[in-house]
Amino acid sequence: MRRNWLAVGVILLFLGTSIIPAIAQDMEKPLPASRGQWLYVGGNGPGNHTKIQDAIDNASQGDTVFVYHGTYAELVKIDKSINLLGESWNSTFIKTNGHDGIFIVADNVVVDGFTVRYFNYGITMMSNNSIISHCRIRETLVGVSIIASSNTTVSDCLIEVNQNVGLSLSIGSGSAYNDTIVNCTFRDNWHGGLDIDDVWNCTFTHLTIANTTYSYHADGIHMNGGHDNEISYCNFTRLSDGISCYNANNNKISHCDFYLIDGRALYIYTETSDNSIISSCNIAHNHIGVILYGVNHIVTLCNFSHNFIGVITMGEANNTIIKNNFIKNRIHGFFLQSAVTWESNYYDNWKGVGQKIIVGLLGIKIPYLGGYFYLDIIPSHDCDKHPAQKPYDIGG
Repeated sequence: MRRNWLAVGVILLFLGTSIIPAIAQDMEKPLPASRGQWLYVGGNGPGNHTKIQDAIDNASQGDTVFVYHGTYAELVKIDKSINLLGESWNSTFIKTNGHDGIFIVADNVVVDGFTVRYFNYGITMMSNNSIISHCRIRETLVGVSIIASSNTTVSDCLIEVNQNVGLSLSIGSGSAYNDTIVNCTFRDNWHGGLDIDDVWNCTFTHLTIANTTYSYHADGIHMNGGHDNEISYCNFTRLSDGISCYNANNNKISHCDFYLIDGRALYIYTETSDNSIISSCNIAHNHIGVILYGVNHIVTLCNFSHNFIGVITMGEANNTIIKNNFIKNRIHGFFLQSAVTWESNYYDNWKGVGQKIIVGLLGIKIPYLGGYFYLDIIPSHDCDKHPAQKPYDIGG
């Protein structure tokens, strides 16, 4: 009799280890720790829901809703702190016509593993401390819209072919800070990759922003206002402008690559855009590498090569261009009404002795409508007093 019971126990143990949920077999990425119960949508399990929203409505704070592969034609609203996990973005689709594909209004939410299509806004987040990851958002008006949200993360997403911008991050009627956009690809979004409005202390890193066709007139990142943000380790290809900053201060841009930009790889404009640091970037085969307007900007340890113009400085500025490489640009540097320090840069057309001359234009101050403007017509020059003898070894 003991042998029989032992045999039954071995059989039950084998069956127990064989009945593994599909999630453990099909998901290759680590899942967030569940704080509550698991609810299921789709699949063949007893009690599984057929609609995502029904499962969310029946969930409690801290629960996890797991969605099996399939197409779900519904609008999803998340108004409690839960994990919403799709089986895979390759097989789990939310698509129909409507305003928001997924609308997040609760804090501490995780959304992972979906393809979202055909909405005005693919995913809208008005939430703090939430995560969107491993999602593909395409063929919407705006792929991801983050409004008045802080300490949020968007990671490992593919955001493509949206009719406006790929991702919009703004303060709305509140504030937005400490947000992170990381390891995402933005491709063929008609009006740009990211539109950033008045945020601060945000991080944008390891992004690829590109158009595979020249028919789109799109910017990579457009930043309007805000301060103390960091853009690093990003790739920008085939865009109208790579990064444009308007009224934005104290931002850092580093270790980025800019290639085949029709307009300006980096454009910092208006007199109130101050104190930016641009470093360790590769800026090649663009129309214009960098345009600086405003004061106290620093450009250092960058490679400028095969651009029509490497750097243009504008306005009554006090900017520093130091220890960069200028190689095979049609014009290495140029200034318009600008006070600039050119120091210790390498120029491939420098003769090897003396100073390196940088040409530009000074302006005549002309009154206009109670103010004034400069008409830049007076030829002038500046100089780099200590050009480098050989190129700097600059990594990207």
